[in-house]
Amino acid sequence: MEITVAEWGDFDDFYRKYDSTVNLDLSAKKDTICRIFDIFGYQYMSGYLDIGTLWTACNEAVPFTWMKYGPIIEEYKKRGLYTKHVYEHFEYLAYEMSKMMAETDPTFKMSSIFRSEKYYRELKRRKHPFKSQ
Repeated sequence: MEITVAEWGDFDDFYRKYDSTVNLDLSAKKDTICRIFDIFGYQYMSGYLDIGTLWTACNEAVPFTWMKYGPIIEEYKKRGLYTKHVYEHFEYLAYEMSKMMAETDPTFKMSSIFRSEKYYRELKRRKHPFKSQ
C-alpha cells in the first residue's frame, strides 16, 4: 500500500492498521519519506537548499504529507513512542512550503495543524535539537 492512500479514523485506528508492529511495509515507506523530507528541511534551514529547488523536486508532496501524517507523528510523540524532536525539520519545511502555496494560490488554505510563526522562527534559530546556540 502506498502512504498517500492509507486511510484511518483516529490514532488508534492508524496504530491498529499501519504501525510497524502490524504493517512493516507501509511503516517503512512512511518513515523513509518522512526522513527524506526531514533531511531536506534541515538542509533548507541550514541554507544548503533553497525553497525553489525543493519545490521543483517535491512540490506539494511535502506539505500534503505533513498534513496527512503530522497528527499521527504528534500523537506518537505524546504517547512517548517518538522523541519530541522527530521530524521537526520536515514539519518546518512543510510549513514554509505551505506559506508559499498560500501566497501564490488563493484557493490554498493553511492547515490548522501548523504551529505559530514564533515556534518556527525559534526552530530555525536553533536549527538542530542538540545545539543550544
